[in-house]
Amino acid sequence: MTTSINESIRVISLFEEGKIKPLLFSWRKRNYKILKTVFSYSKNIGQDKVFYFSVDTGGGVFELEFNREKMGWKINKIL
Repeated sequence: MTTSINESIRVISLFEEGKIKPLLFSWRKRNYKILKTVFSYSKNIGQDKVFYFSVDTGGGVFELEFNREKMGWKINKIL
């Protein structure tokens, strides 16, 4: 079952060698350590380049989104 969320979040991430690696995110006053990125891809939405990450926290798998032009993160859903 997938739960849609679509809320802004804070993320600690590593930008290295042209890649983005989310490490930890904060959502609804709780911190989630990312154990691994299960899947990632990017696409252009109008003028914006958007990166999507399915991440495993050990307690759940979440879909995160990073908009490069707006420099903002969102949590889209719980998978």
